Amino acid sequence: FEKGNFHQMLRYEDIADYVFSPAELERIQYNSGRIISGTPGEVKQQLLALAADMRVDEIMVTSMTPARSDRIRSFELLAEAFALKKGLMVNA
Repeated sequence: FEKGNFHQMLRYEDIADYVFSPAELERIQYNSGRIISGTPGEVKQQLLALAADMRVDEIMVTSMTPARSDRIRSFELLAEAFALKKGLMVNA
């Protein structure tokens, strides 16, 4: 993604042993404050804090994973954390 490649999402198995360059590690550190991740409960708290800080009442979420099933599961976990009703997800 940082290299301008928006189409190729590699699987965890393909990148598990990847060694980051010093420049990549620096970029990861820079982005660490811009990315929300963690357990469903941790993500919920981070999103609520972000919404409060930005004074918004709506947040859009994306999940950067190559497998559609993993994206859907991420959204399901998030919906459970916020106690949202189960419904049809389109274009996940």
